[in-house]
Amino acid sequence: MPMLLLRILTLPMGLAAFALLYIAATKAPATVEVGSLLMWPVLAIALIVKASQRILQFATGR
Repeated sequence: MPMLLLRILTLPMGLAAFALLYIAATKAPATVEVGSLLMWPVLAIALIVKASQRILQFATGR
């Protein structure tokens, strides 16, 4: 049941998120730009941490 609900609500949630980002980008473009610039290093750090965890799991055999 939760998967069905997720499938049904995915499109409206995606459209709402896009609408909010579009409104924010038109009202305060500098703020959105700063947020975007801050998110890239966070994404890189998260990917490095995840990759190092997988490598560690593989190396220890867990």
